[in-house]
Amino acid sequence: MLTSGRADAGLRQALKSTSNGELSPGTQVGPLKVVKKIGEGGLSVVYLAEAENGEKAALKVIRPEYSKDRGAVHRFTTVSRVMQQVRTPGLASIVGVGQLQDARRWVAAELVAGQGMGERLKQQGAMHINDARPIFDGVLSGLIALHKRGLVHGDVKAENVFVVARKAVGAGVPELSGVLVDA
Repeated sequence: MLTSGRADAGLRQALKSTSNGELSPGTQVGPLKVVKKIGEGGLSVVYLAEAENGEKAALKVIRPEYSKDRGAVHRFTTVSRVMQQVRTPGLASIVGVGQLQDARRWVAAELVAGQGMGERLKQQGAMHINDARPIFDGVLSGLIALHKRGLVHGDVKAENVFVVARKAVGAGVPELSGVLVDA
């Protein structure tokens, strides 16, 4: 039986993957275990994943149809590896990069606890410039850090900006900031 402990680990892993290449909950990807699908983009599918120590991450896995496109794989991998070295509050930190058994690439980033800017705008409408300024400051600090490394984000949009509350230095009231994800 394929589900028994004696079955080949690769075969068991392949069974956990759905026919369209999406990963099922419980699938092990590097040090992470897939919890559930949380989004998708043109090039990849994004999952909520969890490490053994309970830390959560956003796991982005390249779609099967792009895994054979050398240019797409090269961009996906190169940007992810460089992003691992960029640490700034305005960017979601990359915590791991790897390859699935079927040769598809993956990247894991810190899970940003905040509200997507697109969702926030839908719910609350336009923002006053004084409310938007600290969010833009966070996003711009992330873009500056990327540009200093010779990288361009390439997909700056409301869905890739998360509004997070951060404690201001010396203040008890958290202030909003923006974090850019999905480089």
